[in-house]
Amino acid sequence: MLMDLTAELDLSPREHEAITALRNSCFPAYAMPRSYSKQRPHLRGLVWQGAQLVGHVGLDQRMIAVGDQPVAILGLIDLCVAPAMRGQGVASAMLAELQPFARSKGLDYLFLIADDPSLYLANGFVQITQYCSWLRINDFKNYGVAVELLDDIFIKALSDTPWPNRPIDLLGYMF
Repeated sequence: MLMDLTAELDLSPREHEAITALRNSCFPAYAMPRSYSKQRPHLRGLVWQGAQLVGHVGLDQRMIAVGDQPVAILGLIDLCVAPAMRGQGVASAMLAELQPFARSKGLDYLFLIADDPSLYLANGFVQITQYCSWLRINDFKNYGVAVELLDDIFIKALSDTPWPNRPIDLLGYMF
């Protein structure tokens, strides 16, 4: 399976519509009239079956601070697979394709927040619990900086850089 990596600025209106429909079908409690939640990601990973979008992930390259150490990450946002395609390895294939891509760009970790750990643990991610700070954004409004103990952070090493067990500052919005 090959995932198309497309810059956000290069997405067509049809692609935005397909992403919106897939996101909303996969995350109905967070349905939006647009193809993203908080901010537009830098890139999109898209899996097509013919003209049908069956897989999506938003991708943000970002420097974050873990304690006083800068860490280069690829943040994964809204990874979702069409209901009819679930259980067929689409999401795992997408995660596998992202690793060499991110590594080739000099990034240290894949990073995401998720409610259900099963997919990520099965694909070699490590679940961590740590204090995390981020810019709280909702519907184009800034509500200040949040600081909370989170237990739904997942990371996957792409380099030999050890993950420092320190508080995390996302230096921006939460993925």
